Amino acid sequence: MMRPEQIYQHLLDVAEKVQITVSEENLRRTGIKAKSGLCRIHGKDIYIMDKKATIREKVSLLAGCLARWPLDDIYIVPAVREVIQKYPINDAEGSRPPEPESPDPNTEGDADSGGDAPEWSSIST
Repeated sequence: MMRPEQIYQHLLDVAEKVQITVSEENLRRTGIKAKSGLCRIHGKDIYIMDKKATIREKVSLLAGCLARWPLDDIYIVPAVREVIQKYPINDAEGSRPPEPESPDPNTEGDADSGGDAPEWSSIST
């Protein structure tokens, strides 16, 4: 049987394969109520993980996120695949972020036209 730390490391590897960057942050320092979740920043999928979460919570959160991605063509250690498959796929709150819209060439001064404001599409799990 794999230890939770090993499962978490494998989940991080799977996330990397599907181009999700996992960033562990101390969310309690933000000053607002924040929780781990998936978001899209400048067209990249980022999973912000609460650094203070227990290893079992991290496994649960990341496995739940990965359950919504197409993973059939990716080799995943069987024990880790079983963990991922424990989570429902059709959970609207935890679904994959929408693809970014193409900017309208007729619009000037759009926030995505090189401004410093990040593109956020937050999804909490």
